[in-house]
Amino acid sequence: MIVDSSPHEYKSVISSEHRAKDSAATVNDIKDAMTDYYRTVSYGKGDDKTEAGGSKNGEFRMLMADGVKFCNHCKKKGHTRDNCWKLKKEKGGKLSGTKFTGTCDHCGKKGHKKDKCFDLPANASKRPGWYKKMMERKEAAMAAVGSDDDADGRVEYLMCARDDDVGINDSVDSVADVVAQVGVEVGGNLSKNETMCMAKDGATFPDSQQLLLHPNVLIGDTAATKHMTSHAVGMINKHKENTKFAMGDKSTALYSGDINGRLCNKFGEAYGIAKLSDVALSKEGYNLFSRTKLQNDGWLLHGDKESIWLTKGNQEIRFDIKISTPKGMLFTAYIQHEVGATAVGTKSVVSMSYDAAHDLLGHMGREVTKATAKGLGWTLKDDVKEPCEHCAVGKAKQKSMPQVIIGDPLKEGESRVHLDISTLKVKPEQQKWPTTSRPNWRIVVDAKSGLAFTDWFTTKNKMIEPTCALFHEWQENGRPVTHLRMDNAGENLKLMERCKSADWKLGVKKFELTARDSPQQNAVAEVKLATMGDRGRAMMDRANIPPEMLMVMYPSATETATKLDGLTLVTINGVTMTRYEHCGLEMPTLASNLRTYGEAGVVKIKSKTDPKAAIKGITCVFVGYPDNHSSDCFKMMKPATQRYVETRDVVWLNRMYYQKDGQVLSVDLHLKRGRVMMMIQFMALQLQRKTPAEQSQ
Repeated sequence: MIVDSSPHEYKSVISSEHRAKDSAATVNDIKDAMTDYYRTVSYGKGDDKTEAGGSKNGEFRMLMADGVKFCNHCKKKGHTRDNCWKLKKEKGGKLSGTKFTGTCDHCGKKGHKKDKCFDLPANASKRPGWYKKMMERKEAAMAAVGSDDDADGRVEYLMCARDDDVGINDSVDSVADVVAQVGVEVGGNLSKNETMCMAKDGATFPDSQQLLLHPNVLIGDTAATKHMTSHAVGMINKHKENTKFAMGDKSTALYSGDINGRLCNKFGEAYGIAKLSDVALSKEGYNLFSRTKLQNDGWLLHGDKESIWLTKGNQEIRFDIKISTPKGMLFTAYIQHEVGATAVGTKSVVSMSYDAAHDLLGHMGREVTKATAKGLGWTLKDDVKEPCEHCAVGKAKQKSMPQVIIGDPLKEGESRVHLDISTLKVKPEQQKWPTTSRPNWRIVVDAKSGLAFTDWFTTKNKMIEPTCALFHEWQENGRPVTHLRMDNAGENLKLMERCKSADWKLGVKKFELTARDSPQQNAVAEVKLATMGDRGRAMMDRANIPPEMLMVMYPSATETATKLDGLTLVTINGVTMTRYEHCGLEMPTLASNLRTYGEAGVVKIKSKTDPKAAIKGITCVFVGYPDNHSSDCFKMMKPATQRYVETRDVVWLNRMYYQKDGQVLSVDLHLKRGRVMMMIQFMALQLQRKTPAEQSQ
């Protein structure tokens, strides 16, 4: 109510205060925030006292935190007391004192040496009261934006303008899916909370040249040969910089380093993680993003009157914050620095327990779990101490039988695919329980890599056309199926006829039909069926699925287990890659945002036409990853109706839907920082890994 009735100039301040304190915010808190904002924007108007009777010194320090210079003597912007012409005139043309006028070797600011720099932890005891208050205000502003409990990665403390041409966009897949590369390393997507108060209000960054002095705002520049900044905040891996830059007057960089940060659009919504490599720290007041550097690396430049953006494949970084100048327009990007962030490289940055990785990867075998975790860049903090009880329950079986291999050896360019169908049968005592409407499980396995594809159908004959469509897609992508092995069941004979028909023309050279009651001849598909079924049962046991829901949940558990199995690292002809990569496919986006099967999450269900008193969300259970969606989209099921929802509007409760007393999920997996690092490491490994064609040469 307060936000709706207040002037739009104060809405960003009120929203930020509400997000920082949530339900604990009082009317007095909002009043104080509005008063502070009024004092800031009223600088330079009237006497030295504000309307509330307070001194403006606090206002100067607040604005100085954003990199703007103010004189404490004449109270004007653009210079400091040391260079004040008015003070110099009062002193007879000479400024008294012997204050150091050089530049600090640590923070890059003028007026003090490194041994007296307040930014160093060693000088914490020397920090004056005004500096401590300034840091408290900055930490409070950052907490209002980046709180692990409430924030959704939005930048609110700079939101003081309004873009009335922008409407409410509830579906932000096109922005959330963006992964931008800056320098060498790239990151992934950040999850967003359902609360989008700033976007719904149309708040954007102000069209002011003072914004260019902010350390997080970078000008997209085609003349700069490398990224440059005048702020050392968040810079890591510092090293000596010998390059000299000419920008107006002569300018020499102090040193270079790397900066990790979050990419934000003009509405303050974080849409990616980026690392700026080899950024030069200079004495200039502006921050420059070298578009030329990225164009030399193969990026393409695009633009219109609203923004400029760079693309490379399906990657994009956008400069959509417009700053007006007397003769034109500057397009800038906002990259929020991560202070204290570690550099991203080939070294693992995600650390978790073995049990946590075992849960995320769908209860793979012991060695397979370790190898897959290593391939994804994870560090396991402990080793296996005892067998997994859930695996023992779900995978109990007889001793293995030797495989019987039949068929001719494959020639260059040929491929063999194994196909099999299994039917989910209901026992008499399970007749009263709900069951799935798709009891027929068809699995297709690539013989070379072991990559499997799982689908469930209402009848066996229903799988014929989708299977032909799958083979046709592979044929279009240059991976035709030349040998197809399956048993001689009726539905398989019909599939063989359709593959040969003029409708499809799939070009299968040989159909290898196995003998009756000889599953060993199709061992690749039979073993994969058993393995994925075992992992699915283990995942359901870990998720505490009740007996009456097993028949409903089993198809989704096997589908999820099959997709996760594609992340397994296998070595073929001396080359070690995932099953997806051995088949010439890209790594699926699910690898950068894994969740534990059976987790509970609240899904948004309220639409624009629902009444105001209607419930906005419902608690659902996580059952898998939808195809052809971004990494932050999940497949959720409503147990009451047994209906599925594919959505990205999920608030995770960090517990199982069917919860046992005293059972908790691994805490280290659900910290926001750990999720972001998982995305960064996944994308970094993707860039460093060559394509299968390149590795085979």
